Amino acid sequence: MAFCSNCGASLAGAKNFCSRCGYKAENIPETTEEEVVLEAEPVESEDVDEEEKESEPVFDRTCVECEEEASQKCYFCWANICTDHTKRLQIFINKAPFGNQVVSCRKCANDKQNKQPTQQEAEGASLFFGVKPYHEWKLVE
Repeated sequence: MAFCSNCGASLAGAKNFCSRCGYKAENIPETTEEEVVLEAEPVESEDVDEEEKESEPVFDRTCVECEEEASQKCYFCWANICTDHTKRLQIFINKAPFGNQVVSCRKCANDKQNKQPTQQEAEGASLFFGVKPYHEWKLVE
């Protein structure tokens, strides 16, 4: 049985690519289970204070527009936004709302309003059928 030399997955039935990592089969030599060794990169130890090790990471949670505490992220650009600068968009089909409302910053709301959603945007808003030219984002008040 062959194993992927990139990730170690079994290649049973795989003809062109590894089913786990997508590595090309032409680059995958016939190997036995014992020969497959996944090498881990050595971790270099750094001199770090004990306080720094125990402290939690700091995330910037300020609104991109007013620098107040942000409560949400824009669905499109992932910018932090506070409730005062939150806009809600929803996909409309022939003037009827479909799917879930999504939170957006003002810039993205202005850019997306009255435009056709991508298939990925539509699926993220729980609209799981093909996007058509008459589908569009609308601002929901």
